[in-house]
Amino acid sequence: MVDTVGHNPTVKLASGLNILLGIWLIAAPWVLGYSGEPAMWNESLVGIAVIVVAAIKLASPIRLAKISWVNVALGVWLIIAPFVLHPGTPLGAVEGVSPALWNDIVVGIFIVVLSYLSAGMVTTREKPGRSSR
Repeated sequence: MVDTVGHNPTVKLASGLNILLGIWLIAAPWVLGYSGEPAMWNESLVGIAVIVVAAIKLASPIRLAKISWVNVALGVWLIIAPFVLHPGTPLGAVEGVSPALWNDIVVGIFIVVLSYLSAGMVTTREKPGRSSR
């Protein structure tokens, strides 16, 4: 028989941090001063989605173990979104680059890493004395 191990504190920590990152994504356009841009809408929608997915994972880490992969995809989207929404955005030139670009890239990396950890922390193991067949 297979036993699922899902009450790992790393799963809870990663999901909790993703919730905070989602809240930051919603607040960032106003805090960093780029409200009204397409980045504002993108970050708000992605932030809400990250919060919902992380909260679901936090509530049921075993039953919905693979839901963290949704946040991995959302994090990857955040990393590439500035270049998709604003083609020709210079990455190397620090001056004139929107704070939205750096915010998306940095927060996206954190979301990818935390969600990957959260997805990988729920594992299966064999119960002693029982066959998995």
